[in-house]
Amino acid sequence: MQVTSQLFFALNPLILYEWLGNGHNDAPMLSLLLLSLYLLTLKKKVWALFALLLSIGIKYVTIFLLPAIFLKNLNLKKTLYYLLFAFTLVPLVYNYSFQYQPWYVTWIIPFAAVLGQGSIMWVVGAYSLGSLLRYLPFVSTSLWGATPFTFALLSFAPPIITLLIILFYRRLRRL
Repeated sequence: MQVTSQLFFALNPLILYEWLGNGHNDAPMLSLLLLSLYLLTLKKKVWALFALLLSIGIKYVTIFLLPAIFLKNLNLKKTLYYLLFAFTLVPLVYNYSFQYQPWYVTWIIPFAAVLGQGSIMWVVGAYSLGSLLRYLPFVSTSLWGATPFTFALLSFAPPIITLLIILFYRRLRRL
């Protein structure tokens, strides 16, 4: 499963496009956040705090990990679920931009990969595909003229459909 998780992250088209192609500052931000998590698992809290503060310096959104620095016993799996959930919801209520941006989904891909659960990776993979689809109106017309409903449909239909398929499949297996 580790190889699958690594390939899920390394070959994800949204990661390749946004981080390598567009060079978003989300890449170093999340790299420092993951380094901070790793240092926390090694019980190197001072270095973890330093890495996290550098990450927060790039984008404030990574402040969500700050409480974990001060926990006595860190449960890594719960922390990863917490970060996956937080970084999934934050862009939906984020007032920094007038519009939900595709690269916000790159915030959750590393956590889905580290968790390595197939159903989460499928839904996050579909979500990243949907985020890439947001570029279709621009590619086809050279204008960002699509309606908010079109953007929402392109972004959120793939993960919702994938989740429904997974739930339907699990239901069929129980019968």
